[in-house]
Amino acid sequence: MSKETIKQQVIEAIDAARPRILALGDELLHTPETAFKETRSSAIMRRELTSLGLPCRDGLALTGLRADLRSGGGGPTVALLAELDALRVPGHPDADPVTGAAHACGHHAQGTAMIGAAAGLTAAGVLNELAGNIVEIKFDMPVIVHTLAHNVAFTRGPVLLARDSRFGDGDFTEPFRRGLKDGQRMTGFADVCTPTGDMWMAFSATLPIGSHHENPEGALPQTVFFCDYASVGNTWHRDNYYRTWFPEEYAPTE
Repeated sequence: MSKETIKQQVIEAIDAARPRILALGDELLHTPETAFKETRSSAIMRRELTSLGLPCRDGLALTGLRADLRSGGGGPTVALLAELDALRVPGHPDADPVTGAAHACGHHAQGTAMIGAAAGLTAAGVLNELAGNIVEIKFDMPVIVHTLAHNVAFTRGPVLLARDSRFGDGDFTEPFRRGLKDGQRMTGFADVCTPTGDMWMAFSATLPIGSHHENPEGALPQTVFFCDYASVGNTWHRDNYYRTWFPEEYAPTE
């Protein structure tokens, strides 16, 4: 079977599934859930994938799932990825009235497109003409230091980290000891349980904090906690506060 014939059959199969695909998009649009809480969205995706005859592995990174579409031979494999999470946008016309979550960034369309592609490939009868079976995806997301004008900040992958008063772990104005380098990969950051239900991610880290007088030679590292920057806006209580850039101590000659 020629490449063009395969493409045409897949296109026709997707066109035939148009009503189902559009209905799925509308269902996901009206099932917005924020990161790591996409239980209903994940169940919808599992339903759709299993209905196509694709066995699923779920519970990956809490709410993720994976299905493998086996072809007729070995070779390179293409991974189709879709994000499930929504944003908190209470003013959005399709926002959940309870949580304020809304698919303002279009992740419902990602899921819909992925199922559309899977439907086309499974229904077109072309799998034996394709190659590739197994895909392994790894994400390396170390914590990275950023420095600017005697201040330091930390990111993990695309996520900016913040200290939040809800952790109750001390004074945010204490300076970090000198020595952290811009672009440095940090070790010692560990995932921990979030202290409240309105935080998505939380990490502990043992870091050299405090002035030279308080912590001579950085010999007394302090364990503090960070959350993802998006979570610091999930509460508007006037007593809560957070910080993303932290002061670094000055040398005597500066």
